[in-house]
Amino acid sequence: MSVAENGSSQSVDRLHKAMNVAENGSSQTVDRLHKQLGVAENGSSKTVDRLHSEMSVAENGSSQSVDRLHQAMNVAENGSSQTVDRLHKQLGVAENGSSKTIDRLHSEMNVAENGSEHTVDQLHSNMVAESGGDTVFDAHLKA
Repeated sequence: MSVAENGSSQSVDRLHKAMNVAENGSSQTVDRLHKQLGVAENGSSKTVDRLHSEMSVAENGSSQSVDRLHQAMNVAENGSSQTVDRLHKQLGVAENGSSKTIDRLHSEMNVAENGSEHTVDQLHSNMVAESGGDTVFDAHLKA
C-alpha cells in the first residue's frame, strides 16, 4: 500500500495527497470540498445569502422580503386597516361593526337594530297588534 510500517508522516501524507484530503483537514483542502458543495465551511453570510436569494427569502426575514410575500397573499404584514377594511368590504361587514353596515344588514332582515317600534310594529301587524288590541284580536278570532 506504500505506507511505512511505522506510519511515518511522509507516507501518510502521501496517502492523503492521493485522496486529495490533507491529513490535518487543512483549510485549503476542506474549503475546496465545500466549494464543490457550494457551501462555505463556516456558513458565511455570502454563501447563506446566496441560498436565501434562490429561495427569495432574506436570511433575516427583512421587511422587504416578508412584505413581498404578504403582498402576494394580499394581506399586509401588520394587518393595516387598509387591507383589513378591503377584506371586510368583500364580506360586506365593516371592521368596526359600524351602525351603517349593521343597519344595512338589519334592513335586509326587516328588523331594526334597536328594535324600534316602527319595525317591530310592522312585524306584529302581520300577526297580532303589539298591545293585543280588541280590533285586531277579534279579527283573528273571526277568521
